[in-house]
Amino acid sequence: MVFLSALDKEENLVAGLGAGGDDYLAKPVNFVVLHAKLCSLLRTMKLQRSLDEARRWNEGISNSIEDCLITIDESARIQSVNAAVTRTFGYRPEELLGRNISMLMSEPAPSAHDDYVHAYVAGAPAKIIGVSHRPRCRFGAKMAPVFSWNSESPRCTR
Repeated sequence: MVFLSALDKEENLVAGLGAGGDDYLAKPVNFVVLHAKLCSLLRTMKLQRSLDEARRWNEGISNSIEDCLITIDESARIQSVNAAVTRTFGYRPEELLGRNISMLMSEPAPSAHDDYVHAYVAGAPAKIIGVSHRPRCRFGAKMAPVFSWNSESPRCTR
């Protein structure tokens, strides 16, 4: 949304953008500038559509994999899960997203995991990244061993 207004003070521009506007133009209208801004907004909309399409494509691939895929952030909070996580653990994505991944672990793993993640983010050597192991994980009220492979996303930086 582009606001076009006779009000030309800085606080008017800030209020217009704060109200959800993508841009703000004051009268008199410079049609060359208006055209350039509209072209810029159209490019942004196309990029957003491309990102949405790529996200849906990646979700489709991720959800077709039979193995659980769980991504966490630098605070060990779950950022994404695939459909296999729901089938395996019985939790819906909205029950997991934003929660600490330790909710899926049995002791002593949860107590140590946050320390491992914080140390790794701070620059300590990896203890479990690139290593396969068989922790016990929580399946509702039951615990069972699982095979786990932990890796770092190539887009992540330390």
